[in-house]
Amino acid sequence: MKGLLVKDLRIAAEQKTLLALMLFCALICLFTMRDPTFVIGYMCLICATLGSTTCAYDEMNKGMSFIMTLPYSRKVYVFEKYLFSLMMGLGAWVLSTILATACMFILKKPIGAEYFSTVFMFLSPIFLIPGVMIPIILKFGHARSRIALFIIVGIVLALGGILSLVGSVNIGMGNYFFDAGEVYGMIRVIPAGYIAAIITVITIIFFVASMLLSLALIKKKEY
Repeated sequence: MKGLLVKDLRIAAEQKTLLALMLFCALICLFTMRDPTFVIGYMCLICATLGSTTCAYDEMNKGMSFIMTLPYSRKVYVFEKYLFSLMMGLGAWVLSTILATACMFILKKPIGAEYFSTVFMFLSPIFLIPGVMIPIILKFGHARSRIALFIIVGIVLALGGILSLVGSVNIGMGNYFFDAGEVYGMIRVIPAGYIAAIITVITIIFFVASMLLSLALIKKKEY
């Protein structure tokens, strides 16, 4: 697995210009935006995506056919992709959290439970993004996976738009009525720390399920 990690690190190093630009934009956002925690989500999003896109580089010029001849099993290949994505995402999370916290001290902004809840909330994309992207790339390939991702993002945005337009939805089922506004009010009273913990646990479970799905997909593919 060490060789695969070194390979992906070298691929990521080839995008040093993009990474340097990302860091430069993050530093600007730290002191120009009211909420420095935006930088944490921004860096985690980009780095978690970079970790997943190495699958696309492996497919170029029949690279997968060569990789499968090396002394690595398909199981190890899949584990390495998820591990590399986590390394990239967690590395970005640690660095951006340090920068955001330092900025909070410099600007003399209060650092409390809400701030740390927001920080830990950004762990979710680190697990969610590779959990969605890796199985799609393995299933459809790099070219067709873009179309699948656009469809998924479109569905998510459409559902979000519908929920934002409907303030209160009552769905009758016999003597039972589902009130979306009432449920939203119940969720709001839950402490932010609990919500962050629940979302993180759910995304980790999704991450593990995605890994098992990717293992099943790669075993069926022929290279």
